[in-house]
Amino acid sequence: MKITIGNVAQQISDKTGVKEEIVKTVVQSMTEVITESLARDKKVGIVNFGVYEKKKRKAHTRDNYLGTGKTVSISERYRVSFTPAENVTKRINNDK
Repeated sequence: MKITIGNVAQQISDKTGVKEEIVKTVVQSMTEVITESLARDKKVGIVNFGVYEKKKRKAHTRDNYLGTGKTVSISERYRVSFTPAENVTKRINNDK
C-alpha cells in the first residue's frame, strides 16, 4: 500500500491538532525544497530519518529485456539515492 501526502497530512494533523490543510501545505513545501536541493547537487539530511543524495549513473549498454538479442544504449542520467538513518533501519526490521 502506498501512502500519499494527504495520508501523511491527516496523520500529522491527528497527532498535532494542526489543521490538515496547513499540514498538507507544509509537507508539499518540504518535498519541493528537497527536490530543488537535489537538483542543485546538495545532499538532504533529515535527522533520525536519512539522507537523500543525487548520484550519477554512467551511460551503458544492456541486453534488450524483450529477449530480442539486441543491446540498447542507456544514456547517462541521475538518480536519487536514499540512505536511511540507523533508527529507521532498526525499526523496519523490528529491532527496536
